[in-house]
Formats: sequence, structure tokens, C-alpha cells
Amino acid sequence: MALPADSHVHSEWSWDTGGPASGAAGRMEQTCERAIAIGLPTVIFTVHLDFDTAWRTTVEDLMPHQRHLLDPGGYLHPPEFDVAGYLDCIERCRHRFPNLSILTRVEFGQPHLFHDRAAQLLDLAMLDRVNGSLHTLQIRDDRSEPNTFVSGLPIR
Repeated sequence: MALPADSHVHSEWSWDTGGPASGAAGRMEQTCERAIAIGLPTVIFTVHLDFDTAWRTTVEDLMPHQRHLLDPGGYLHPPEFDVAGYLDCIERCRHRFPNLSILTRVEFGQPHLFHDRAAQLLDLAMLDRVNGSLHTLQIRDDRSEPNTFVSGLPIR
């Protein structure tokens, strides 16, 4: 029985993994090695593409490698997506692993709000996949992660 594609793989290029500077560098290559070892035909490397400059969350809602992005006021500040670094790594992997289908994807946070900013950063049409996501909600004057917002509601 053939395995299906792994269609949602975060690598060191997605801010939520800690990024290349966190020691996560090489994860994309390691993932490709493992995919071949277990017989996956395709991996789709998915990167968070977020343009909210800050949103409310709590340290409990973050993994340890994400906590440095939280300011003392409880706002998460994701770094900008390194498009060139990501695409360069994709091409290196495609060259190194020619028998593995390696596709690109962004998980685009709030595309209805940030389409113009995304277009300034990269041509979305050059990617194999674009997912729209709703990772934050407008709550009064703030944006908040849904789990952070819901955890503050009174229980009835």
C-alpha cells in the first residue's frame, strides 16, 4: 500500500518552530531523509505567513521555543517570513532528494486583512499551495488567539 503525501509539514522556516537561528536549521533536510526512509512520495513544507504585528496570548498557550516572541504585556510578535531562505532551502532539498516530490505552501493568517501586504512580500501564485487561516480574532481593540480569548471567559 502506497503512503499518501504528508501535506502539512512545518520546518525551520516557519516562525512557530523557532526558526533557523534556534538550532532548528536542517530540519527540512532531515524531514526529507525520513520521508524517503519511510516511503512517503511527497512532503509539502508549510510556513506560517502572518502579518499581524502583535496579538494577545499567554505564555501557557505557547511552546517553550516560542516564548521569546512574547512581550511583557502579553503580545506575541512573530518575525517576518524569510521567503528567500525558505525557497533556497526548498531548491536545495529538491536537488538533493530528486525522487521525493517537495511542494511549497503557506498558511496565510487572515488573508482577508493582509492580501496587499503578502503581495508586497512574495508572489503567492509561485507557491504550490496557499491555505487561509484564522489564527487570531478581533476582540475590542486587540487581536487574540481564540484559545487565549476563550480561556478568559467565565464558565457557566
